[in-house]
Amino acid sequence: MDRRAFLLAGLSLSACATLRPPAVSPAPEPRAELEPLQGFEVTRAGLVVRVRADGCTPAEDYVAYVDRTSRPATLAIARRRLRPCPPGAGLGYLTVTLPWSGLGLRPGEPVLLLNPVAAVR
Repeated sequence: MDRRAFLLAGLSLSACATLRPPAVSPAPEPRAELEPLQGFEVTRAGLVVRVRADGCTPAEDYVAYVDRTSRPATLAIARRRLRPCPPGAGLGYLTVTLPWSGLGLRPGEPVLLLNPVAAVR
C-alpha cells in the first residue's frame, strides 16, 4: 500500500469515528400501548434502552420500527413475541442495544421516540 492510499484510508476511518449519532428525544405524547422504557442512552454504537424484564425475554426479541414518512422521523420499540414466564421468575431489567446501522438513521438526524420513558440518562 502506498502512502496516498494509506492516508486516504486513515482519513475515511477518522471521518466515520467523528460522525455524531442521530438526535433521539422522547415524543411529547408517547404511545401508552408501546413497551415502557426505563431509560435510554444515545451512544455512537446505537440506541441503548433499558426495559423491565422477567428473565424469559431475550434482548433479541426487541425490535425497532422507524417511520420516515413524518418529520422528524419516529421510532417505536416493541417485543416480537411475548414469552410466558414461570411464576416466581423475578423481575429485573434488561439492557438492549439497537445499532444505528440496523435502524437506518443518519448522523445528527432528529428522531422522536414514541415509547413511554420513565427516565432519561
